[in-house]
Amino acid sequence: MAQAGEEIGYDLPFVTAKTRAERRLVEGGYGAWWGAFEGDRLLASMGLFTASEGLARFQNVKTHPDARGRGLAGTLVHRVSRYGFEELGAHTLVMVADPDYLAIRIYRSVGFADTERQLQAQRKPPA
Repeated sequence: MAQAGEEIGYDLPFVTAKTRAERRLVEGGYGAWWGAFEGDRLLASMGLFTASEGLARFQNVKTHPDARGRGLAGTLVHRVSRYGFEELGAHTLVMVADPDYLAIRIYRSVGFADTERQLQAQRKPPA
């Protein structure tokens, strides 16, 4: 826990509000959060939530750097996908991933295929 005057690296009110919103989605039956633990230490996590009728999207897929290469994320993606099909009634699961980042190999290894590309442009605000 951060001490008085110590920088914590994130905006606490924003994170608190975001967490409350995510909790409401779970309580409403729109999805769930999953984690892979070693003892009480969270090593990998992700969410899966409905996006529209028959469509569910993965959220915030993360693996702790010290736990990479152990198959945790791939196992979670596989298990959570089953939840999406069986519990959420999805017929399509969406995973958005940077094609140049290592995570895309995990998704492909459990059967995800590239079907669409997403582009983003950003313009710097005037100085």
